Amino acid sequence: MSMTVLSRPWARTAAVLLAGALLLTACQADQENGQETDDVGDNAEASETGGDYPVTVDTVYGEITLEEKPERIVSVTGPYAEMLVALGEQPVAFAGSPRAGDDYLAGHPWMEDTDVDVSVHDTDLIAEGYTPSMETVASYEPDLIIGQGADWGIDEEMFEQLSEIAPVYTTPYEYDQWDKTLSDLAKLTGTAEAGMEAIAEVEASFDEARERIEHLQGASYIYGDLVEQDIRLTGHFYLLEQLGLATDEDLAALESISLEALDQITTDIFYVMTWRSEDAVETLESDPRWGELPAVQNDAVIYADAALTNATELGPIAIPWALDQITAELEDATVDQAEQ
Repeated sequence: MSMTVLSRPWARTAAVLLAGALLLTACQADQENGQETDDVGDNAEASETGGDYPVTVDTVYGEITLEEKPERIVSVTGPYAEMLVALGEQPVAFAGSPRAGDDYLAGHPWMEDTDVDVSVHDTDLIAEGYTPSMETVASYEPDLIIGQGADWGIDEEMFEQLSEIAPVYTTPYEYDQWDKTLSDLAKLTGTAEAGMEAIAEVEASFDEARERIEHLQGASYIYGDLVEQDIRLTGHFYLLEQLGLATDEDLAALESISLEALDQITTDIFYVMTWRSEDAVETLESDPRWGELPAVQNDAVIYADAALTNATELGPIAIPWALDQITAELEDATVDQAEQ
């Protein structure tokens, strides 16, 4: 049976729904054995020791079923190694973000104080074009492979090939539905209670972050990506939206502007990715118009380096870390609410 979760990480509601799913699963299982129970705690205890198998979840390419708890999990894309660690599980091998290179912790500093085993971080898991290396994946003899769909290397043909090695979970959800993906992984690994706890902790971090920048609620922002002489623009950035900030829709509709049009950045807050070039910050700040931008005058510019950009892959450990980085930059912002 599929587990019911929310598309947004609101812990109290998510916990209620997930607990309901656990209760329903427990009751059905016991009825089949001629037993009755109304104790959700019994089912939670079972999840800690491996849960009830077989379990079935949806993927981009259809359902997969595990007959028993996986012991040799390989994560080839996305923040899935982080999700496993949050659930108390360890992959036998995992690939981090390509932006991190060989130094996983440099690119994922929020993992420094966790139980992640960096010795099994293997950059060879990913071949050219972000596609998994079949040979490297197979060498670990996995009983579960975790990755993302066609946008990140696992198209349907690759899915079929990897499935000859082991069952493959490719999340069917959008990137900002991280809680649904986490709940699927909790179901697959028999760690539902840990999944609920992780969701609750993330929601608590959102509550704390919103309080830190309460004076900025409703302030406008644009999300930019500096690529050579252009700034690619987008809005509806999950973390900022959850903090109560508002996309400048007109600016986002432009999709891209050249640096020559820098003065079109008129939002209260400017979040800009600078990881692509060592000179990115200098390029922006050396422009004579930079100091005139409202976001600069508001002290509300966020430079996103490789680590902060990696954190936007939205793992349950990365999100609180990213919120700390973002709110630290915005706490002293001086946006004039009267102008909004």
